[in-house]
Amino acid sequence: LGRIAWLRDQRPQLFTNCAHISDARGLLSYWLTGAFASDASIGVQGWTPELAAILGVSLNMLPEIRLPWEVTGRLLPEFARRTGLPAGIPVVAGSGDGPCANIGAGALHLSEGCVSLGATGVVRVVLPRPLPVHASIPIFSYPFANGLWLGGSYYPARACLQWLRNLLEPGAPPPTEWGWLQPYLPGASPLPPGVEGLVLLPR
Repeated sequence: LGRIAWLRDQRPQLFTNCAHISDARGLLSYWLTGAFASDASIGVQGWTPELAAILGVSLNMLPEIRLPWEVTGRLLPEFARRTGLPAGIPVVAGSGDGPCANIGAGALHLSEGCVSLGATGVVRVVLPRPLPVHASIPIFSYPFANGLWLGGSYYPARACLQWLRNLLEPGAPPPTEWGWLQPYLPGASPLPPGVEGLVLLPR
């Protein structure tokens, strides 16, 4: 919603010329099936005339909000030829990586949760309402499905690389890749895990 408002305020000519406004999933749905649809993780459970008026758009400019697993249409012949997939197979709305992780883990009901560990550690729990904003803790909430919300917190585990570099090379710029670590590996590789009580808790 904030991006639509930004486009309206900062790029008014482009905004005026828009036939549709959508996220990437809505665009893919339109290309693949001809149906303009996305899911609630874009920030709304559904569009209302009041919300459209605030944003300065008409309802037919916005994608239909569907559940992530709902079929939005059938694969068009043109994209069947491009992809090698059979024409007419069902295409679902899909969702963002977080909701899809919960769906894949079966964490779909109240108080059920899912943890994703990667470049960022994320906890997502199914809630009846959004979480209150907390000034000192990175908290998020976004619509999920059936009137429920996904809420949780995230911690960038990659920050541990900056912490390590600050110890080894004080004043060095933030790491953007692993190359700076290479000179230290020959000396560290022979050492056993937890040598001299070393423990790293990136989250």
